[in-house]
Amino acid sequence: MDNEIENESGGISFSYIFRMIFSQKWLALAIAAIITLTGTLALYFTGKGGESYSVSFVSQIPNSESSPQEFVFPDGKVYRYEAMVSYENLEKVKNSKSEFSEIDIDAMHGSGGISISRKLAETAEGSKEYEATYEISAKASYFKTSALARAFLSELTQFPNRYLADMHISYDRSLEASRSAIQYDRELSYLNEQVNFLNREYDKFIAAYSGNFVVKDGKTLNYYQQQLQTFFDSGDIVRLKNEAVAAHYVKQGDDGKVLEAAIAKYRAEHFEKVREKNKIEAALQSALDMLLNPAAEESAAAGGTATGGSSSSGGATINIDMTAVINYTAQIAQLEQDIADIQGFIDGAVVNADFDKSVGEVEAQVEAFTNDFAEIAATVYRTKTTVSYLNTSVIVFSGGRGLTSSALLCSAVGIAVALIVAYTVGWGRDKRNKIADGEKNAAPSGEAQSQPADGAKNEK
Repeated sequence: MDNEIENESGGISFSYIFRMIFSQKWLALAIAAIITLTGTLALYFTGKGGESYSVSFVSQIPNSESSPQEFVFPDGKVYRYEAMVSYENLEKVKNSKSEFSEIDIDAMHGSGGISISRKLAETAEGSKEYEATYEISAKASYFKTSALARAFLSELTQFPNRYLADMHISYDRSLEASRSAIQYDRELSYLNEQVNFLNREYDKFIAAYSGNFVVKDGKTLNYYQQQLQTFFDSGDIVRLKNEAVAAHYVKQGDDGKVLEAAIAKYRAEHFEKVREKNKIEAALQSALDMLLNPAAEESAAAGGTATGGSSSSGGATINIDMTAVINYTAQIAQLEQDIADIQGFIDGAVVNADFDKSVGEVEAQVEAFTNDFAEIAATVYRTKTTVSYLNTSVIVFSGGRGLTSSALLCSAVGIAVALIVAYTVGWGRDKRNKIADGEKNAAPSGEAQSQPADGAKNEK
């Protein structure tokens, strides 16, 4: 009793607190268990909605004009970077592998469960040139395992590679024109243009990736360009073209005779050449008149001056553009030669099967070079299109809580609440017991004090 009084006057002791809690041990255990169990489940499952996987990467596309906002592919097709998480791309990726078959892309895309963002970093301070880093994020609830999420999100980042694999660029622009040409000289001119085009394209690749880049059958860009250059240097195309003009070879019609459509085309060209020659001759004559005719000179002097050479008449100086005279003369000479060549086809067209075969062989060689380049270009684009991931594990998991961490947190809270409740209940009961004990002890002493008082009254 003295100890309790001392504790009350000096404060509550730890032994008293422990005794109060221990008196309600079953209540404390029940409360701790309920809070731990319900809290763990609540935290774990509510946290699942905030879990996500993300992949950060940099994408490079060769021979394109990519910007942070969009991809410009080598065929000129433009896609914005958001296309990586478009429904079309999600569907292509899902259908690409059987392991993705159970991923609900409809819910993922429809509910905004997947998104893409970009961050820009200036390559050098003040350069105004930026490198873009992209990040695709998706809710974790759409994936059964992290391995499935890694595989699916990685495939989404390969969007440029898949497009390039399906991309078709026509490199036979002049070759196609040669096939439809009905004149040998025009056909061979187109073949020559095709070879020059391929050579320029090789130059672009070699400048970008070096000539030692292995592209096909273990051979390099330099090798294939040298093969093309050797063919060009052989002069077969130029030789055949000159032969066609000199011998007036024309293509054969279905009837085995001269192709009348070719002759009709030569007549149309002859008409246009003659008209062009007449116009240039008139311009040349006008220029010569200004130089040789004094009256024309004075008239020109009154109206102004021209640039070039000079002539003097009556104190007036007239400048004649001698370069124009030379150019006009050269053009007329070339047109006269063209007209004569065309007239030769019209008057004496010849069909030669052997010559036709030679032209076909040259065209086949140019076609082979074109097909080689198309395959090489596809290899370059596929090889040099890279996706660089910024994390070694590719994906990053974020949000939510694990079951263990949820259980530890809730058990700590549950124990704290259980101790507080147990102490409060125990202290309340102890207080009531003390009050009840005090009332019992006070009742007998009250009766003893009332008896003398009654006896004194009786004595009186």
